[in-house]
Amino acid sequence: MSKIQKIGLFGGTFDPIHIGHLVVAESVLNELSLDNIYFIPAHKHALKSNKKITSPEIRLELLKTALKDFSYFAISDIELKSSNVSFTIDTLKNFKVYEKLSNVELFYIIGFDNLSELHLWKDNEKIMEMAQFVVLIRQGGHDEHLINKYKNRIIVPKSPQIDISSTLIRQRIKENKLWKSMVTPAVQKYIIRHNLYK
Repeated sequence: MSKIQKIGLFGGTFDPIHIGHLVVAESVLNELSLDNIYFIPAHKHALKSNKKITSPEIRLELLKTALKDFSYFAISDIELKSSNVSFTIDTLKNFKVYEKLSNVELFYIIGFDNLSELHLWKDNEKIMEMAQFVVLIRQGGHDEHLINKYKNRIIVPKSPQIDISSTLIRQRIKENKLWKSMVTPAVQKYIIRHNLYK
């Protein structure tokens, strides 16, 4: 019987993907001995469906540009293929078939802010049975009570947190401030070439 593969799923809008995403993903992959991590760009965020985000095509290209030299990272467009809001339950139900994977264990990577909203997620009890949840927390930036509430159902890795957000990058570009250190050189060139976030 073939070995069970441990696959991480890292969802988000990635508008744009930045070095914080990469550092965290590498750290989780190392600490949990995952075989691979799939970055899954959302078509529309279930709890932020009114938020304006860059087109799926551009965000997908940004991901491809950022991840091309990382053999242990992959991209799944499973949520982009849907014109609807991206619900985690649907992604987890369909992911293995969509990506033609068998004999895998799924690890779903979320930020602490997502954990605080977990009770609002569609079929939240069911999704926690379908994947092991990996929760990223910032030093001093989390509620211990909430961690304890889910403590038997989540993994909290010791991965470093780089305090960068896609929102900050977009804001700095719009305001003509310095931002280039927060993304990979290839992503930087793509953003400049296509005049994004102005």
